[in-house]
Amino acid sequence: MRRNRGYPGAMNINKIAPLVILTVGLGTALTPAYSQEDAIGVTMPIPEGWRTETIPFPLSFAPDLPYVGVEELRFSPGMFDAESEQFWTYAFVWWVNANGPHDVESLAKYLENYFQGLAVSVAESKEFEVGKADFTSALEANDDGSFQGHANTFDAFVTGESVRLNIHGRAWTCPDTERMIVFFALSPQAPDHAVWNDLTAIREGIECPATKSTAE
Repeated sequence: MRRNRGYPGAMNINKIAPLVILTVGLGTALTPAYSQEDAIGVTMPIPEGWRTETIPFPLSFAPDLPYVGVEELRFSPGMFDAESEQFWTYAFVWWVNANGPHDVESLAKYLENYFQGLAVSVAESKEFEVGKADFTSALEANDDGSFQGHANTFDAFVTGESVRLNIHGRAWTCPDTERMIVFFALSPQAPDHAVWNDLTAIREGIECPATKSTAE
């Protein structure tokens, strides 16, 4: 199986369609297409050295996700370094219509569609064979609106190998809006690993617009 550890340098997201960007590699040093105020409306921290990307719904690689809004992502510095402890460590928010499904069963299914679509979209340009890769996921809800679980996916960016991601997340509605936040933190590392410190800080720093209601 072909291994390719490289990924392109900086590009301007304003000039390249989201699917093209995803095809050449998420997490490159991209300029967001939308300001936070105009596009996602929420405050989402950016830890030092992390990279960002903003993609509108419907997502071109997963058009069946039933949301209207945007996806805002934060990539760790080692996201695309297979030798790094931060490999595949990142977070994203779906800032979407509040009447969209957000129960854990639906979210788990959407993650399966999300990761399979992403892998298939990227793999061809990287000359990787997705084949019969496992894209199953499972989430368990908590009483406070948070959830945890895992997702199996295929690393079409770097190694061409399967990856199992641990997931911690939360869904909540922003007061006085018709929008909700669905937050996902993901990493292959165990929940007690240091990479989760930054992921937790991102979650705790997310604020709704206007009322500044936090995820804490």
